[in-house]
Amino acid sequence: MHDLNEVKQIIRLGDWSTSLGLSSAIHHLIVQAESEPYLAFEFQNHYTYRAMPFGTKHSPIYITTETEPIIQQINMKTEIRIINYIDVILLLHQNKKYLKNITQKVIETMKYFGFTINTEKSKIEPKQTVIFLGWEWNLANTTVKTKPKKRLLFLHDPYNMRRWIKTETEMTVKKNSQINRKTKLSKTIISISFMFPEHNGPS
Repeated sequence: MHDLNEVKQIIRLGDWSTSLGLSSAIHHLIVQAESEPYLAFEFQNHYTYRAMPFGTKHSPIYITTETEPIIQQINMKTEIRIINYIDVILLLHQNKKYLKNITQKVIETMKYFGFTINTEKSKIEPKQTVIFLGWEWNLANTTVKTKPKKRLLFLHDPYNMRRWIKTETEMTVKKNSQINRKTKLSKTIISISFMFPEHNGPS
């Protein structure tokens, strides 16, 4: 996952952007049978989640780990830059037409791997103003500002502003060493190589 400082380093003056929202991405992950009892709850009887639920401490880390090989391969097979944060994927490129074409291929790729695209959260038409990580980014002049509601919150609550900045700058994601992704990665590389032939630059 990316924080504010990383986004600043990745964007370039004059970029165009599209964004994809994944619908119920957390539920895409299947919980191992031996771990299901830890996610059980009681209602008229005992029930348990068979897919990763929202609200657990590590859910964002697991979904990021799951999508990382796909994102990496798309990066290698195209010229776009990708910033993903949990269930939101931001695509960047200097060429508007090229970005629009690749965005459609990325949508097809995510669907191929079982993800559902949230059309309401997604912006598939290239724009130079985008809301990401709670900030409004103007790619035409590489400026960033908070959304109006957040500006109002910070104005009346300086402590909350300091706490938010501290959280954003200190946020890190530790990779789970127990997850073996070699087999998954090999299958991902083969599939994405088929979907994204070697590029020859923007058309």
